[in-house]
Amino acid sequence: MASNTNMQELEENQILLEFAALTTGQRADFMEAHGLPKSLSKKSDLMARIQEELTKGSISIDQIVAHLDRVVPWGKQHVYLFDGPDISLKSWKKREWLEQHLKEEAPAFHLLLKKPASIGLPTQWAPASITLSEKPATLRVSLVRRREWWDAAPELNEQGVTAEGEAVEYRAFIKRFVRNFVAFEWNLDTNQAMLQISQLPREDLYESVRQEFESQVDPWLPARSFRIVPLRNAIRKLLEEEQKGKGKTRTQEYDLQSNLGRSVVARSIDPKVSVFGERTLDDFLVAFSKNGVQRGGNFFWLPSQGSPLDDELRVYLVGSKNRINFTSPSSEPVVRYVLGEIRHRC
Repeated sequence: MASNTNMQELEENQILLEFAALTTGQRADFMEAHGLPKSLSKKSDLMARIQEELTKGSISIDQIVAHLDRVVPWGKQHVYLFDGPDISLKSWKKREWLEQHLKEEAPAFHLLLKKPASIGLPTQWAPASITLSEKPATLRVSLVRRREWWDAAPELNEQGVTAEGEAVEYRAFIKRFVRNFVAFEWNLDTNQAMLQISQLPREDLYESVRQEFESQVDPWLPARSFRIVPLRNAIRKLLEEEQKGKGKTRTQEYDLQSNLGRSVVARSIDPKVSVFGERTLDDFLVAFSKNGVQRGGNFFWLPSQGSPLDDELRVYLVGSKNRINFTSPSSEPVVRYVLGEIRHRC
């Protein structure tokens, strides 16, 4: 099967690296669908086999990209929750109106209503998909771009001398790439939304990505009118529930700041042990929290009856930035469940 994606060899190799970086579970459906052994776990063996199949034409880069776009939104990521703007949403729920709106204001997105695009590693933001679904009425938009940076590689450094005999050191850096995937989902029945950002190499990039997304959709989507949901109440309530023995989470780390600017971080050395459990420290944290704000919390969500969790899931709530960090790959039902529980407590 020929590829419709015009990507250079370097870009194709990066797509293979992104695919190989998925967990075995994240790759399972793709491997099974193409008759490939799901047991391939060694990155070099996996990439060699996929490259072999690409050369034979039995799979295409487009198919790999499509699989990444399905699973990455439920992998390692950071999420913002929003409340929607105070506007009528009746028109937004109508496909005919949305088609005309996009045709006039955002032709590139309009084309995607019929079929998502296969986007590799564009240097600038490129729209990848847009869908309007029912029950609940939901608008979902995704964009993709490439992020680049240099990592120091001291093991590749070399020594030399100038013609005058002065010492020279050649310092090596490896150019890294990552496929930055962003998805915005707007529930038009509840007027609530979320922005999902795939994991990036630096913490300070997420706020920039959120602003970049707003700029990209500004001509047709009132993204700047959405209000970010503060997370501090959710952090406080999760802690209170755990202290009462009714919690759905176990807290490993708790970051507090007083109203006068002082901060305290309480942390359990063992992630399997709650930060709570020593009366002296517990009493101090309770007293301190009454006159402070919750800057963050490292929570392990626990399997419970009625939840889709099969195992514990670590999620860090960055209260100071109102951002939720899923630190490991998961699944759509689990991510939606956790986000719903957090929003319910905000």
